[in-house]
Amino acid sequence: MSQQTALLRQFVAMCKANPNILHSPDFAFYKEYLESLGAKLPPPTTNPTEEHAEPKESKQK
Repeated sequence: MSQQTALLRQFVAMCKANPNILHSPDFAFYKEYLESLGAKLPPPTTNPTEEHAEPKESKQK
């Protein structure tokens, strides 16, 4: 198996584990491609740009 194929397999595994990453602006091109093939993607469960942000502090007193 070529290194490129192995990387693609890793990416697909990552998408299966967390489909929310497909809503990231970094992967918009891939999301558009999948949808052009008729794929139905699950809606994002969180804001994809917030996934990599630092956790917000709780404001409980």
